[in-house]
Amino acid sequence: MSSTSSSSKVIIAALAVAVVTGVAVLYLATSQNSKKKVSKEVTVEDVDDNNAGQGDVEGEEEEAPKLSKAALIKVFQQITAQMERVILRISQLEQQILQKAQQEDQEVDQNELRESMMAEFTSAMKEVEARVYEHLGVTEAEVEQATNYFNDDADFQAVLKTLRRKYSLFTGQGVEEVPDFVTMELIMDVMSETMQKMTAAMEEVFNQTKAEMNVGTEAFAQTLQQRYVEKIGVLRQKVQKKYNIDQDLLQAGVIKYQNNPEFQRKMVELTTEQSEAYKKLGLA
Repeated sequence: MSSTSSSSKVIIAALAVAVVTGVAVLYLATSQNSKKKVSKEVTVEDVDDNNAGQGDVEGEEEEAPKLSKAALIKVFQQITAQMERVILRISQLEQQILQKAQQEDQEVDQNELRESMMAEFTSAMKEVEARVYEHLGVTEAEVEQATNYFNDDADFQAVLKTLRRKYSLFTGQGVEEVPDFVTMELIMDVMSETMQKMTAAMEEVFNQTKAEMNVGTEAFAQTLQQRYVEKIGVLRQKVQKKYNIDQDLLQAGVIKYQNNPEFQRKMVELTTEQSEAYKKLGLA
């Protein structure tokens, strides 16, 4: 069995999310209502009760949420900003599973492996979500209420649309057509340069933050993440401009070539190099 089998799809797609955006979150990624308690199951008793009090309910306006729209969007932005390390950790985990299976000459059930990695992703993102709530001083109930209230807002929908697009990349769905000029070599060049700059950016902000506060504290982690996300956002844009390719085309190109053995080897190589650099910083 080869470590660059089709089961590497999760590694490649996950790595692409990390390189292209660093963002994507299962929370509200697959549908508008995936994290919303919009309504309960309707029973006969509910209908009778509603009919009995219909005069009081009609015309009643929905209560404004405690969280503002800006605060709600910030919640989602911070959750997605922390997703990159989750994605990279999952890709490294799958790589280890595949390599061990190859060494022991064992077959890996592709469906089971993918389901396992998706479960790992979901669990990790729930933890990220909880940390963001705590950091921002909000509760899940407040976020759900605000999500329901601002669900039709254009700005909020734009944030959700972005999240769903990133999640579609992670799952390998919803990929657009790839023009001829977007070759495998081009995608590998963009990915290589971007990941190298991402690693250098992490080293820079790590040393900067380390000089200002104690490593291992919550304040250190939050400050490091915020600085890193701000820096790599600019770096990605510069690399994509250099190669005359936008975010969606890069994502689509990764999906198109992800089953090519040469492409897989390159992506695993890039992941390993970045992992080793992060380990030296104590971030693995």
